[in-house]
Amino acid sequence: MNNSNRLLMAAALIALPQMPLIAAPPAGNAAKGIAQKPPAIDVLTPLRLPDGIAGTDAGLAYLMNATGGIDACELATGKVRWTTKAASKPLLAFKQRLVAQIGVEGQANALRIIGLDAASGKVLLTSELLTFPDWVNVAAENGTVYGRTFSSSSALEGDELVFSWQASSHYAGGAAPPPEIEEAERRQAGGTFLVDLKTGKVKITEMPMTAEENAGDDAIVDTSRPVSGSLAAQGKAVIGDIMMSLAVKVDGDKDQTLVIERQDLKTKKALPDMELFTGKPQLLAGISLDGAHALAMAEVGYAPEAPSVSVFSLATGQQVARFAFDNVSEISEISVIGPRAFWVRNKAEGGRGRMEATERTLIAVDLKTGKELWTHPLTPRQPLFLPM
Repeated sequence: MNNSNRLLMAAALIALPQMPLIAAPPAGNAAKGIAQKPPAIDVLTPLRLPDGIAGTDAGLAYLMNATGGIDACELATGKVRWTTKAASKPLLAFKQRLVAQIGVEGQANALRIIGLDAASGKVLLTSELLTFPDWVNVAAENGTVYGRTFSSSSALEGDELVFSWQASSHYAGGAAPPPEIEEAERRQAGGTFLVDLKTGKVKITEMPMTAEENAGDDAIVDTSRPVSGSLAAQGKAVIGDIMMSLAVKVDGDKDQTLVIERQDLKTKKALPDMELFTGKPQLLAGISLDGAHALAMAEVGYAPEAPSVSVFSLATGQQVARFAFDNVSEISEISVIGPRAFWVRNKAEGGRGRMEATERTLIAVDLKTGKELWTHPLTPRQPLFLPM
């Protein structure tokens, strides 16, 4: 793949932090035209689970565990095959390899890529350092570092890991500083590392497009997978040659209807909308982490019955599942893989300044019956304390 194609792909693959259901776009916000430019060679991106990924054969899940390492679990039963502390975040699984990352003790702006045997967890490769600007904190990816953000995505291109990242900072002190200090603390950066998965050598490519440049009508999106992380967080997906965007149609102050607005990427022509779900005011919607399903629910307090989430296939528009929850505010980050759905149950505690999930548990359920199959503890997230 040439440099210009790689940069376009990297910009499209930058992942936003994992999020619960997002508010659907206001009615009338139609999807804009998106130009397609397929990658020159096969590109593999991860099949995402909450705090983890699934293997390409969908037999194993690789999860960030409660002690800062990675557990390899059977998707069907939750049984732990192996565990390791050699890496902390799974990035890609392919053939018999797992690619993951781990932070560097005493160096908040650096990490290493670790290659492991997918069947045993044995370390096969440790990369050179990936070093970011000195103000970057890679731990900000989980949303617990005030004043810093960090997001990344990974893809496999040949024998290289394409690791794309974005970071930002703002003033994180207490009282408001002088304008010049506040301005100096506002920083943004991004780039792409290429990691040779045979040797561990690291090189830096040119900077990807800025978010503003990538937001225009002629932006390029990677279509080698159904959806990239950033598109999913925005309520968009690409399946085959079709760009899909979730929208809500409002009939005065009555019910709201969730629809999929579709566009053919080759012809740039709009296709007929697919109606998915009609609900009360304050309808919430989003796309699942796996990038192939739409999620819909009524805002808590508006639902006439126990709060529930309906799951629809983006490809067909058909409802495939509906789950009821005692407390839907505890549920986030839903993914659907094969005959199972996976979500995170958060146990929240009050913290100074905001509420944060401290205990996180992955719940696996049968897609048809909603029966809980197994649970697994994930990496806890500590409260984010704001300065006084």
